Amino acid sequence: MTSTDETQASGVLFVGGVDSSGGAGLDADRDAARAFERAHHEVASALTDQDLFEVRRVEERMMWAREAETLLDGTGGGIAAMKFGLLPGVASIVEAARLVARGRHGARWIPAVVDPVIRASSGYRFWTDRELVQARDSLLVSGPILTPNLDELAELTWTDRGALEDSGDARVAAADGLLRAGVSGVVVTGGHERGDGVIRDLVLEPGVAPCWLERERVPGEGIRGSGCRFAAALACGLAAPRTQHDGGGSKAGSDGQPAARVLPCADRLDEGLLSLAAAALAEPNRVDAVYWRRRRRGQQPRRRSWCADGLPPARAARRAAEHF
Repeated sequence: MTSTDETQASGVLFVGGVDSSGGAGLDADRDAARAFERAHHEVASALTDQDLFEVRRVEERMMWAREAETLLDGTGGGIAAMKFGLLPGVASIVEAARLVARGRHGARWIPAVVDPVIRASSGYRFWTDRELVQARDSLLVSGPILTPNLDELAELTWTDRGALEDSGDARVAAADGLLRAGVSGVVVTGGHERGDGVIRDLVLEPGVAPCWLERERVPGEGIRGSGCRFAAALACGLAAPRTQHDGGGSKAGSDGQPAARVLPCADRLDEGLLSLAAAALAEPNRVDAVYWRRRRRGQQPRRRSWCADGLPPARAARRAAEHF
């Protein structure tokens, strides 16, 4: 399952669930890629039957990891970052950990952003205690960049949710625990805070002081898939080519400044995560603009109830393949 131009050297691989209501999952990832004009490839890890009010069914796609590896091997080095969303079972968590480790320790560094989708806003749990334990044992130690909200941070670190709400120090301590568990960086989004005032987001990297990013809460109807969009936007930023001015001895440009060279992506995490996170958080409307434009035009994504009650999983998978 691919999308856009495969020849670009700054593409992003999105792995996530197919939301039958069209508001989250790969649909949200696609919105972010369009907003940031980034080439992307999509692999569905699960098919869901859900709407704004409930999740009725989730079907795990057991062969998604092979598709992802085929894209990593077959795009000629075109994938510069990965983003993982819904991982609906222990097997998917293990495969994601393997791919993250491959990107981190392979011949070419490919950063991976993981949005830990533990529970739907309606209350449906995608991860039970079994999946949480597996995530701590394998996914965290593989070294991804983690983007939990406050609820997810509490579950991943056995921290009291109320303490995270009331204390910035508790958030820093919990995020630092994730760093010590093996993740490369943590961006804790504060959109789940109570109240209508300023939202505070925490960015924490190894060996760097905690960074707090404050922004005004946008009033109005909530946007489904905002966590998916943010994680996808961060992956798009990590995949973006960046310029670096050469030091002495390089030929100066026409403006008299040292000539700049284009880097395919940051070759270490500490070269880019903080600024990229700040940029993505500072412009949330840019990421969500596609969503709201579609809503204003009345172009609601058509409902894809592949996993409705009574539809065999094999038939659901065939119908999903036909869509992509």
